[in-house]
Amino acid sequence: MLGSLKLPKGMHASLHDIDYDVFAAIKNHYPRLARSVGIPEFRVKVARLAAYAGRGDRPMEPSELEAQITPLHKEAVAILGEIISKRGEAFISRFYH
Repeated sequence: MLGSLKLPKGMHASLHDIDYDVFAAIKNHYPRLARSVGIPEFRVKVARLAAYAGRGDRPMEPSELEAQITPLHKEAVAILGEIISKRGEAFISRFYH
């Protein structure tokens, strides 16, 4: 569960699942909505962190990753809240895989 949003079995309240399953689909199919809630900018931040965390020369320490990912989790929750307030929970649920 993410806030009051019930996620389907197999989907987790992880940054990857929300970014890939929900935000990417909304960006592709509803670009105006995506822009209005900041999805494109958010996805850039997630991609940068993933690239930085996954580099082979110096892997991130768990505490460093946690420090960088926590604000992104909070931002994802805020974006989901905005979308739900604009379109309703049923709108979000159509993007679950």
